Amino acid sequence: MYICVYILGQKMLNDTTLKKMLKKSREKLARLPDRDGLYIRVSTRGKIVFYIRYRIGGKQDSMDLGEYPLLSLKEARNRNEEYRALLQDGHNPKVEKRLRQKKISDAVTLKDLFYLWYEKECKVTIKNHTSTVQRFEYNLSKMTDLPVDKISTHDWLDALEVVARRTQSTSAVMLGELRQMYAFGVRRRILTDNPLLGVTAKRDLHVTPNEGERYLANGELRLLFDFIESESRFSKRNKLFLVLCLHFGCRPSELRLAKKEHFDLELKIWTVPAENHKTGGKTKNPLVRPIIDEVIPTIKEISRMSDNETDFITNTTTGEQYDFVFWHRFPSTVNNWLKRNDREQMDSWAVYALRKTMRTNISDLTQPHVAEIMLGHKLPGVWGVYDKHQYLNEQREAYVAWWYKLERILAGSENVVEINRAKK
Repeated sequence: MYICVYILGQKMLNDTTLKKMLKKSREKLARLPDRDGLYIRVSTRGKIVFYIRYRIGGKQDSMDLGEYPLLSLKEARNRNEEYRALLQDGHNPKVEKRLRQKKISDAVTLKDLFYLWYEKECKVTIKNHTSTVQRFEYNLSKMTDLPVDKISTHDWLDALEVVARRTQSTSAVMLGELRQMYAFGVRRRILTDNPLLGVTAKRDLHVTPNEGERYLANGELRLLFDFIESESRFSKRNKLFLVLCLHFGCRPSELRLAKKEHFDLELKIWTVPAENHKTGGKTKNPLVRPIIDEVIPTIKEISRMSDNETDFITNTTTGEQYDFVFWHRFPSTVNNWLKRNDREQMDSWAVYALRKTMRTNISDLTQPHVAEIMLGHKLPGVWGVYDKHQYLNEQREAYVAWWYKLERILAGSENVVEINRAKK
């Protein structure tokens, strides 16, 4: 049985006193007071533990705060003050300590919150949600097990700056997705704060919109088609994918999600369902694009190379529809081929630049509103509210004009030649 010795007349504790008693054997258990109900117990083996003494509900009680020197004297005094403040509000320090310990053991990690947001919200609201997972797992693997409420704004900026140095556009997309994830956590009362609120890609990550302004000049189009007609190991279906992106000026994802049945080669219409294009979520309307005779062989060829009966273009590995953005590496593949073959290099570009290239080139071939409809854009303001016409004839004329303009560009002259190199 331990006998506790109270040392009377003892002044407040200090580090010198504690260090002298630490791990020093003694005959009896000692108890030394500090101030405001804080005291220490020193075991016969010299183990020192901080305690606080308090009254609640008319009864005397005590609670340990932690062991010295893992808990310093200053930290023990601070904790004592925190628990005293809770006492003033009627909270039991022992209960509050257990709640804090449970909160730490049950801490929600970044991975926990991300996948909860992904299942409950992201999959429902973001069409290309599999890319969201890939970006998260590839770029943030070292952070996934951290308690999400302990990751500061500074931590996030450090992580996203690393991503921005590799790919600016990816860092901007990830910032938006992570903001949505935190907002979800706040609404669910999982978190109390969104550390990315107010952070912007332009100001904080120095992301510039240069890539968004990029389109291919005539000389670059000729380089691109030199690659497309080459005997490189690059998949032929992916080469033809680039041809259709350039011809239609469509979003690459509209081709990725396309089914064979969406291409009616008898009526010569490509229908993009509302769920497959960017504005469809709001308009609930499909996009309808005319198919000109000149592009039908390319459409048939891609469809023929599909590995199943329904999907227009399929993953060469799985034989199924691509479930991710598979074209991101295409520009680097093209540039590497140009370099190996001692050709002129193209400045940094993305497949989306083909859409801007098409739009730029048809500016002198059709009216602006027709060009916007061909891209799948809504007409502006009241015009878009009342004008629901699809302008199919006008679109068809513009696509034909664009086809032959591209042939002249590739020929390097005003002479019209057949664009059959991609269909060899």
